[in-house]
Amino acid sequence: RRMCELVGLHVIGLKRVRIGNVLLGDLPTGMWRFLDKKEKF
Repeated sequence: RRMCELVGLHVIGLKRVRIGNVLLGDLPTGMWRFLDKKEKF
Protein backbone atom coordinates (compact mmCIF):
# COMPACT_ATOMS: atom_id res chain seq x y z
CA ARG A 1 0.00 0.00 0.00
CA ARG A 2 2.71 2.48 0.98
CA MET A 3 4.82 1.59 -2.07
CA CYS A 4 1.88 2.33 -4.37
CA GLU A 5 1.08 5.61 -2.59
CA LEU A 6 4.70 6.74 -3.08
CA VAL A 7 4.17 6.68 -6.84
CA GLY A 8 0.72 8.29 -6.68
CA LEU A 9 -1.49 5.20 -6.83
CA HIS A 10 -4.54 4.96 -4.55
CA VAL A 11 -5.01 1.47 -3.08
CA ILE A 12 -8.58 0.48 -2.22
CA GLY A 13 -7.85 -2.97 -0.79
CA LEU A 14 -5.24 -5.68 -0.48
CA LYS A 15 -5.57 -9.45 -0.39
CA ARG A 16 -2.76 -11.70 0.84
CA VAL A 17 -2.34 -14.62 -1.56
CA ARG A 18 0.78 -16.25 -0.11
CA ILE A 19 3.03 -16.19 2.93
CA GLY A 20 6.57 -17.17 1.96
CA ASN A 21 6.23 -20.32 -0.13
CA VAL A 22 2.74 -21.11 1.25
CA LEU A 23 -0.06 -20.35 -1.21
CA LEU A 24 -3.31 -19.54 0.56
CA GLY A 25 -5.51 -20.57 -2.37
CA ASP A 26 -9.22 -20.53 -1.48
CA LEU A 27 -8.66 -20.38 2.29
CA PRO A 28 -11.46 -18.15 3.68
CA THR A 29 -10.61 -14.98 5.60
CA GLY A 30 -10.03 -15.69 9.29
CA MET A 31 -9.47 -19.42 8.78
CA TRP A 32 -6.28 -21.44 9.15
CA ARG A 33 -4.89 -24.78 8.08
CA PHE A 34 -1.98 -27.03 8.98
CA LEU A 35 1.15 -26.76 6.82
CA ASP A 36 2.24 -29.64 4.61
CA LYS A 37 5.72 -31.05 5.27
CA LYS A 38 7.03 -29.30 2.14
CA GLU A 39 5.65 -25.92 3.30
CA LYS A 40 7.38 -25.74 6.68
CA PHE A 41 9.87 -22.92 7.18
